[in-house]
Amino acid sequence: MVDHQILKNLVVKGVGWLVLKRILTQILLTTSNLILVRLLFPADFGTFVIIQFLVTIFWVFADLGLGRALVQKKKEPNAALLQSVWWTHVGLGIAVVGIIWFASPLLVAYYGGNLPERAIGWIHILAVSQILVN
Repeated sequence: MVDHQILKNLVVKGVGWLVLKRILTQILLTTSNLILVRLLFPADFGTFVIIQFLVTIFWVFADLGLGRALVQKKKEPNAALLQSVWWTHVGLGIAVVGIIWFASPLLVAYYGGNLPERAIGWIHILAVSQILVN
């Protein structure tokens, strides 16, 4: 049986690492946005933020939680299960990029002239870059 003090220390340590990761991620995102604010014209930055929001929404729906489910399994996952989860994520990522790619003209049209035509290319680039992150 696991000692409760050891378990408590592990939980506190894990939560601490998660909080640190979240803080550092937020600092990085805020810093990168501040840099973009200084480099881009206001209209271009607004376009970028809208595109970033749209692409992020697609990726939120693409996360099935399979990785988290693997971590929570009590017994060690076998190779077949790991391969299934991996290829499901790869296939889902390709599908989401494809949906974003083909929906980008519709997304630009939806904003009725508030997004320039070059935003379609920006959406494509951001969607493909997200597959590397997710």
